Amino acid sequence: VISLIPTDPASPFLLVPPAVAEALRAMYCAGPTIGAHANLPVRRGIFTGANDVLLIDEVRPKLGDHAWIRAEGYTRTPEGKRRASYRALVEESVLRPIVSGRELRAWSYQSERAIIWAYDNTPRVQPLPARATRYVQRHAQRLQARTSWRAGESLARLFSVARHTTQPKLAWRDLAPTLEAVALPACITRWGRTRELIPLNTVYYISPPSDRHALLLCAYFNSTPVRTYARAMAERAKDAHFRFFAWTIQQVPLPSDWERGAIAEALVALAQTITDQ
Repeated sequence: VISLIPTDPASPFLLVPPAVAEALRAMYCAGPTIGAHANLPVRRGIFTGANDVLLIDEVRPKLGDHAWIRAEGYTRTPEGKRRASYRALVEESVLRPIVSGRELRAWSYQSERAIIWAYDNTPRVQPLPARATRYVQRHAQRLQARTSWRAGESLARLFSVARHTTQPKLAWRDLAPTLEAVALPACITRWGRTRELIPLNTVYYISPPSDRHALLLCAYFNSTPVRTYARAMAERAKDAHFRFFAWTIQQVPLPSDWERGAIAEALVALAQTITDQ
């Protein structure tokens, strides 16, 4: 029997063979956990509460800051007027690429879909332009039915975001057969412009102090010792998958000198090489 958090008497316990317990204790004693590092808080991507309206699975850019869009709700509803309401011509400037857990793997990610975005780089809510406003108002009843909606607030406030939402990240998916991490940039090029890459709520992430830290953490997270440690604590899901929630990753220990030394430099170089491929 081993306590997940040895310093906490209320901590859950693991039932593991003696050799496994010895290995886990050795890792725990090697340095503080991620949760003990004030500059490595674990975050979660945005929760829209209305993916059918706000997530866009097809974008066809047009001239003059316009784009035809098709929202996710289009394929989920029957033929007719309601289905047509999920297609619109909006300003291309309100679109941002997204990444979800299903589009994230170790060392790599894809971003094929978009989201309606009404924030500047602060990020503060900005008024939506005319066409995007008409599209959002078309679904006002659906958006105002969300549990996160506060009476009287503008429809332009589509969901909650923070500064770390648009910063570079070390990210992993919440549900996976093993811990799979990737360094995500703050921005990518889509539809001819540089735009913020937005993580959805199926992505957990850390916003490290620098790109170097992101690469280094990526190498640690994708290593066999850290993956094994994380799986030992993670909640089990079906089909041999695990749930890598924030509390789970916060208990993963890092070596006391994880940021410095020859090993750290070798890991950064390795991560950079794999990422550039």
